[in-house]
Amino acid sequence: LLSIVLTYASRGALIGMVREVEETSETSVRSGWRIGWSRFLRLFAIDLLIGVPTAIAATVLIVLGLSPLLLLLAEERALTVLAILLTVVLMLLVIGFLIITGVGLSVLGELAQRQCVLEGKGVWDSIRDAYRMGRQNMKDVGVIWLLLLAIDIGVGIVLGPIAVVLFGMAAMPGVFTYLATEAAAPTLVVSIPAVLLAVLIMSALAAIHQVFRSAVWTLAYREL
Repeated sequence: LLSIVLTYASRGALIGMVREVEETSETSVRSGWRIGWSRFLRLFAIDLLIGVPTAIAATVLIVLGLSPLLLLLAEERALTVLAILLTVVLMLLVIGFLIITGVGLSVLGELAQRQCVLEGKGVWDSIRDAYRMGRQNMKDVGVIWLLLLAIDIGVGIVLGPIAVVLFGMAAMPGVFTYLATEAAAPTLVVSIPAVLLAVLIMSALAAIHQVFRSAVWTLAYREL
C-alpha cells in the first residue's frame, strides 16, 4: 500500500515539477510533493481503469489461443499435429496483438497522467482526452516512443555490465568471509550490507533514468 501511494505521488510530483521549471525556471521537492499528493488517487485510478480491462482481455485471448490444445484429448495423431500447429499460429497472433496493444496503452497512460496533473482533469476526462491527443498526433507520439525505446536499450546495455561488476564486488566480502570461517552467521553479517549497498546504487541509477523518461514525456506533452 505504501509503495502504491509513493509511486503515484512521485509520478505526479515529477510531472508538476517539470511544469514549474518550464514556467518559473525553478522548483522544489516540497511543491512537487504537494502536487503529487493531490493527484495520486486519480493517477492510480487511471492505471487501474486501463490495466484491469487489459489484463482481463489478455487472459481471454491467451485462453482462446491455447484452446486448440483441447484436440489433444482425442488422442489421434492427425488431430494432435493440427492442435499444435493451430496453437502456435494463434499464440503468435495473440502475442503480436498484445505487444502492439501494450505499447499503445502505455502511451495512453503517459498522456492521461499528464492530462490529469497538468490540466487538472478527472479520471475519465484524462483518458478520453489523452486518446484524442494521441490519435491526432500519432506520428509525433510514435517518434517519442521510439526515441525513448532506443535510450532504454542503451541504458540497459550500459547498466548491465555495471550491475554484474557491482554485485560481483558486493559478493566478494561474503565469499572471503565464508572461506575463512566456513560459518553462515559472519558471512551474512558481512554480505548483507554490501549487497544492500549495491542494490541502492543500482536503484539510484534506475531512478535517474525513470526521472529522465518522465521529464521527456512531460515536455513532449506540453509541446503537443
